[in-house]
Amino acid sequence: DLQRVVEEAGIEMMGAPGLVPFDFMIGQAGKWMIGYQYMSEKMDGNLAGTANISEAQILERFFATPTNMTMQMHMGMVMYAPTDKLTLMVMLPFIRKEMNHLTVDGESFVERTEGIGDIELRGMVSAYESPNRRHRLLLFGGVGLPTGSSNAPMDAMGLESPMQIGSGTSPLLPGSHYLGQLLPCGGGAVLIRALQ
Repeated sequence: DLQRVVEEAGIEMMGAPGLVPFDFMIGQAGKWMIGYQYMSEKMDGNLAGTANISEAQILERFFATPTNMTMQMHMGMVMYAPTDKLTLMVMLPFIRKEMNHLTVDGESFVERTEGIGDIELRGMVSAYESPNRRHRLLLFGGVGLPTGSSNAPMDAMGLESPMQIGSGTSPLLPGSHYLGQLLPCGGGAVLIRALQ
């Protein structure tokens, strides 16, 4: 059958046992991998606690209000597996942020910032693997390095915290993932993930 052919050929393909996302490297002792991810986010509107609040309501109390914000991140990754069960990785982000504002006078302006974000050093261990490699439990551990700026100004004006590229901290980054396959489908779940 197809599964036997794939296993004999040593090919990893969609539906093959042991398939994992591209940014995971398991069972590849002595090998290196370079990866790249792109992420884009756009946020609109404002909240006061959990309730929506209009721009007009904010401008009753403040000179200006944010209207929307976009964030783009280019993430470079280098991974190395000293053993089949352990993978070490370095993640380096380049981040670009833009926030649009409206003033009480009806004028608009934009805040922009970009740069290298916080570097992450991570280790990943395969804690459990079923005999057919279709069920895996992965444990993560790591630390963030405060390499991104956390006090960058724009036009001599200090930028608010959401517009900063870095966190200014060195957080611990624990996590765990479950990966499972039921041919021809596969899936996974984030069990624990650190929030910065």
